[in-house]
Amino acid sequence: YLLVGLTLVFVAVTARRRHELFIPGLTLVTFNFCLLLLPLLYAGSMRFGTLGFWLWLALDLILLGAGIFLTGQAFTRSRSEKYRLEI
Repeated sequence: YLLVGLTLVFVAVTARRRHELFIPGLTLVTFNFCLLLLPLLYAGSMRFGTLGFWLWLALDLILLGAGIFLTGQAFTRSRSEKYRLEI
């Protein structure tokens, strides 16, 4: 979570143009997606009925949504600023 927090603070302080938000946004999406795979990979050793698990799941889903939103906004707004994204 230190990676996610520092990435969000770094983007908030240093981003000047929309096209600079792709790499941090995709980093957040990838990191949180991998964290959300953990319950599927280790289903036998996870306790799904605890409050901590559901809070962790909610936090990761919120951060995943923030990363998707950040990347989507960067993509649509950079297109409106006439930047080309080569995929």
